[in-house]
Amino acid sequence: MKKLALLAPVVIALAACSGGGNTTLKAGQYEMTMKMTEVDVPGAPPEMVEQMKAAMTAQGEQKEQQCMTEADIADMGNKMGNAGAKGGDCTFSKTTFAGGKIDVAGTCKAPTGEMSIAMNGTHTADSFDARMTVDADAGGQKIKASGTMNGRRTGDCAK
Repeated sequence: MKKLALLAPVVIALAACSGGGNTTLKAGQYEMTMKMTEVDVPGAPPEMVEQMKAAMTAQGEQKEQQCMTEADIADMGNKMGNAGAKGGDCTFSKTTFAGGKIDVAGTCKAPTGEMSIAMNGTHTADSFDARMTVDADAGGQKIKASGTMNGRRTGDCAK
């Protein structure tokens, strides 16, 4: 699976982990969009926070076209959570992507510290919309970030 590229290290870490689950999404070609919308770094110098916000603004929405197979869809919670990930050691308390509901939560160990991730939203057979949040410890610095991830089926996969 192609990974969505993220600029800020904490944003890369945001999507580092999630769990699986069953869904009623149809297999096919999907257009997926991820956008980070907020970042907060309590206690950090204002210029550092502004640099992170500027990087998020410059990055804008990230779009990706992807063929989602039946196997991918069977593990959709994991697929959504790992978008943009570089891997991670994660443990999950929630991994729902079924019945029209998206509810994923867990903690991940990263080289710079531990983080918690949450994803909540809804889905239909042809689309999904979710809000992501992360609380991370990046080498002793607390970072909070949030954004959105959505996708829509655009047709069958090319053969």
